Amino acid sequence: MDAASQKAMTDQIKKLIDLFKNWKGQKPDLDNPDFSRYHQTEAEYQAEQKEWLASVKKKKIVKSGSEKKDRRRTSG
Repeated sequence: MDAASQKAMTDQIKKLIDLFKNWKGQKPDLDNPDFSRYHQTEAEYQAEQKEWLASVKKKKIVKSGSEKKDRRRTSG
């Protein structure tokens, strides 16, 4: 590997590290973990996943509906 490609790879890695350092996500509380669903049954898990999927689909529909409205406003 030549020096130029080595430098490019190093720069990309540094950018990725900076991205993760500046991530606005919430870190988990490792001192007080939530084990409330640790003994969850398969049926409970499936029900929870079904609710989650429905909420994602609903958000997606709302988002796509608002984008369609925005396109109509700007195209006129």
